[in-house]
Amino acid sequence: MTLLFATLLCHRDVEIFKFNWFVSRMLLDHGFDQSHLILNDGSLTEADKASLQALQGVIIDPQPITIHPIPNPILTAKIQLFERGFNWCKADRVVIFDPDVFIYKPWDLVLNKILMSKAICLRDWGSSLGPNQDKYFEIFGVREDSKTPNCNTGVYSIPSEMYYRIPPVMEKHINEPIQIMEDQGIFFAAFYGDISYINEIKCLVNGIEELDYAWVQTLNNNIGAHLQGMRVRPKALRSLVNHTINSCPKKLHLSQITPYSKVVSVVNPPGSLQPVFGSYDFTKPFQAYPSQWENKYILDGMHMLGGSWVEWKVPPQCTHFETQFVCLHTGNAAACRPCRINGQEFRIGDKISVDLHGSLKIETDYTEGAHLCFLSPTLKIKIDPPSLSF
Repeated sequence: MTLLFATLLCHRDVEIFKFNWFVSRMLLDHGFDQSHLILNDGSLTEADKASLQALQGVIIDPQPITIHPIPNPILTAKIQLFERGFNWCKADRVVIFDPDVFIYKPWDLVLNKILMSKAICLRDWGSSLGPNQDKYFEIFGVREDSKTPNCNTGVYSIPSEMYYRIPPVMEKHINEPIQIMEDQGIFFAAFYGDISYINEIKCLVNGIEELDYAWVQTLNNNIGAHLQGMRVRPKALRSLVNHTINSCPKKLHLSQITPYSKVVSVVNPPGSLQPVFGSYDFTKPFQAYPSQWENKYILDGMHMLGGSWVEWKVPPQCTHFETQFVCLHTGNAAACRPCRINGQEFRIGDKISVDLHGSLKIETDYTEGAHLCFLSPTLKIKIDPPSLSF
């Protein structure tokens, strides 16, 4: 299944988006493998686009949004992300995020829930249908009830096979426009009866940031939060940014980022370089136990054969690569030649810290018995708070 994340973005929210883009992926297993479609609301500058395209997997749709003759046409552009994602990007599932959704705990289980649902969204604190619910019922034929109480589209998702439900509802609204929250009201009418809810990411009711006891509980008991009205809630925004930064680990394991380019040793069989993380091939007949370095089992390492190289693109928040370069006890450490990391040379036994500028490249040379390992390969993280202008 091809999964695509997507966001409608404006100029003023670019820095918040980049902040939440990194944190959400850092807290998701192999999150940096997932592509993210950006739909420009028309305000993104060329500098904005360049900074966004520097992020792994970010795609900016070159086509402008469609403006319909309705009360809040920008809100329907979020709905357009489904059409662009399914038809242009050929995704099987699109998950739409607002830029003001903060995730500060691992969320693999939440994503699994999203992927297993037909249509899914956040729960809201109020009505999603607008000020005239009788007129809404007259046009769309559904009401909020205990079966489908409401929806908030800070995070929402459908599979491609359910997209056919949206155009008829959109057409009804264009033909008879009334005051509604377009993205929420259209989603609600299209998928009424099939909507599931993401309860682990809370929509933050207005004013909760002023109640210390409730605010602390909300941050501690959930994996994330959607801060509606972010620009008029500076106290909550600053608190969420600080809470997110303080909650994040200071290092990211290299195994979380998939290499984008690699060459295996020409001496060894093709496909012999993955690279392999963990305890290397200890099920093989010649290795009855995990590999060792200085009489200790290697429980966290990246193993490479001599004569190979591998390269990663890394997020700008990753500032240093840290590891130790060793030879397995099954190899010949004395014969091993130095490795090169981003052009710098290191010998067996060296503890390594290398500056990163968006990429990491590791190269090894072949010698007989070059059973090489990089212990605890990690990326040191520096998360700067986004600029908070109001």
